[in-house]
Amino acid sequence: MKDKLADLGCLGLILALLLVLILAFAVGAFEAWIVMLLWNAVLVAIFPSVPTISFWVAWGVLILCNLLFKSISVSTKRD
Repeated sequence: MKDKLADLGCLGLILALLLVLILAFAVGAFEAWIVMLLWNAVLVAIFPSVPTISFWVAWGVLILCNLLFKSISVSTKRD
């Protein structure tokens, strides 16, 4: 594996990192789009007073939920 990374060179590593960042952004955008669709379809139908949200608000809700509800696992095993 190290040989393959060494063969890529500096430009190859930069392109690989850029590809990973683009892929991460695309996955996040898809998740935010799904949150937006579900919010606007389900919550607005159940509770008419709830406003519809935009894509960027859905992205913010996704980030906020990730910060609030993501569990932090701490190992309590002692040998």
